[in-house]
Amino acid sequence: MLTDCDKRWLEAIRESHRSWTPLVLAELRGVQPADLRQIAGQVLVFYNHMYVSARQLVDAVVQETVTQNGHVAEVYEYSCACAVHKLQDSLTPADGRAVMLASGYYGVDLDVMRTNADQAVRDAAQRLYEDWLAIDENTMKRNQRNGNR
Repeated sequence: MLTDCDKRWLEAIRESHRSWTPLVLAELRGVQPADLRQIAGQVLVFYNHMYVSARQLVDAVVQETVTQNGHVAEVYEYSCACAVHKLQDSLTPADGRAVMLASGYYGVDLDVMRTNADQAVRDAAQRLYEDWLAIDENTMKRNQRNGNR
């Protein structure tokens, strides 16, 4: 005899399996991974003892992502990608793939992202410090003209 809890659990499993149908069919039709993002977001994946849509899970993980230099877009994107990859590692292979597709980071090379993020920080720092150095040089020249040292 099934309890109410058992029935709810079986219903959740059924809904999860049903949510996979559009994704599997799209893949069988040859839809490219980049175009599967919206479909994969609707898949119900098992996380933390419950089923949740891949899109909601990705959004929650990205929202919790805190990073230094987060104001640099490349750094923020790299941090989000790392967080989603970490999430993927905690899921079943199929659920992890759905999450990666839903996130838009499927097939993205983290090493390239890290290199781009590092370069973006270096470029931003260089632009910032060049401006400061130019201000300091102008101030020193003005002080020298005025006899101040």
